Amino acid sequence: QPGIIVAQQRARGGHFYIAGLRDPLAADPQSLLSGTKVDPARVHSQWQFYQSLDPKFVLKRLTASLTPPKSVRLSIVEDRIVAEGEAPDTWIDRARAAARQLSAGGPVFDISKVRDVSPEARAAEHWQTYVSRLEAQPGIIVAQQRARGGHFYI
Repeated sequence: QPGIIVAQQRARGGHFYIAGLRDPLAADPQSLLSGTKVDPARVHSQWQFYQSLDPKFVLKRLTASLTPPKSVRLSIVEDRIVAEGEAPDTWIDRARAAARQLSAGGPVFDISKVRDVSPEARAAEHWQTYVSRLEAQPGIIVAQQRARGGHFYI
């Protein structure tokens, strides 16, 4: 069961004892007894908290902590968590920080498909489009171009 690690189990005197680790997002071990012929009153369990690196759980935690805008979709792709869409630079910065804080051995958080829609990024994008158009024109050579302090120079 994802998010549950059984460390010890034993039966004694008609009772069952089980101990281990459980992610809070995992299924309730008691509820897993339904459909079995084991009397829940005879099962004694002790679970310690841990955070599973299962991609489904990491995705839920990232979604809860980052509250992505409606224009961003988070999904699991081949054991990686991928963000796609458009977001302001403030959200992208928070997502980058979250990606750096993920545990080693768990899924990677890829935000490379999120487009920055902050006004500065849009202006820079428009500038690059303009420069590309100029460079494509016969007879025009762009020797130098730069952007600084919200101003563009060519």
